[in-house]
Amino acid sequence: MVDGNLQFEFLINERKFAFEQIINDSSYSFKQIEGEKLMVKLGKRSVQMIDFFYEYSPEISFIQHDGTVVVVQENLKTVIKPKSGIKLSSDVFIAVNWPDLGVNIKSESQGRGRKIDSIQYATIHHIVDQSSDIIFDDDGSGEIADIVSVKIDMKHKKIRFHLYHCKYSHGEHPGSRVSDLYEVCGQAEKSIMWNDNVLEIIQRMIERENSRQKNYGETRFEKGTLQTLNMLKKMVRAGYETEFEISIVQPGVSILEITNSMKQIILATDTYLKDTFGLRLTCFFSN
Repeated sequence: MVDGNLQFEFLINERKFAFEQIINDSSYSFKQIEGEKLMVKLGKRSVQMIDFFYEYSPEISFIQHDGTVVVVQENLKTVIKPKSGIKLSSDVFIAVNWPDLGVNIKSESQGRGRKIDSIQYATIHHIVDQSSDIIFDDDGSGEIADIVSVKIDMKHKKIRFHLYHCKYSHGEHPGSRVSDLYEVCGQAEKSIMWNDNVLEIIQRMIERENSRQKNYGETRFEKGTLQTLNMLKKMVRAGYETEFEISIVQPGVSILEITNSMKQIILATDTYLKDTFGLRLTCFFSN
C-alpha cells in the first residue's frame, strides 16, 4: 500500500509492469506506473491493461496475523475469519537440521553460481525427491516457484508436480517471527493457479529454460531436459492425470517456538489449498 492505494506487479517472461489501484468510497480505477504501455487483445479489439483490470478486476488477498484473510476486489472488501475447531495435521511440519546441511538461513537463492550454503541449494539436494524426472530451478522474476519437481508414473498414467517456495530468515537464528511467514504463505496460495493450467506451466518452464540458455548459456535444469518437458506436454494431451503438492521452505521458523498467530497464518494457507483444489501443504522449518 502506498498513500492508501494498492500497488502490484504484473510479470511477462521476466518483464515487469507495475500498476496502482486507486480506491475510494464510491469507485475504483487503475493506472500503470512502470514499464511500457501494456495492451490486451480481447476478441478483435485491443485494450489497455488498465482498462482490462477495470473490466476484470483482480482479486487480491491479505493474510492477517491471526489468520484472517482480507480479500479486495474492485472497491469491495471481504473479511474471511479463521475457521474454528480446525487444527493443523501433524504431518504439515517437517523439521530440518539446516546447520548439518551447511546452510546460511539468511541466504535464499543458489543463483546461477549454485551457492552451496543457500536454502535453495539444500532444498534441491536434500529435500526434493531425487527420483523425480525433472528438478527445475525456476528462481527469478516471474517464477512459478523457486523449485519445480516433476515425477512421472507411467504405470498409472499420472504426473506429479511439486512446487517449493523458499524464503530466507529475517533473523540470524530460527524463532517465532510472523514476518518469516507472510510472503512465503502468500506465494504458496498464489501458486494454486497452476493446478488448472498444466500445459501452461510446462510451456512456461520451456520458455524460461530457452531464455536462460539464450542469455547466459546455462540451464535451469538440475535434472531433466527440454525433451522431457516436451514429452510431458504430449502426456497431458493424451489424458495423463496430474497432481500438485506445494511446500514452504523457511529455516527461520522454529517448530518448537511457533506461536498461535503463526499457526493461524499457516492454517489459513493450508485450508485455502485444501478447500480450493484439495492440495497438500508441507512446511520445512527448523527444529
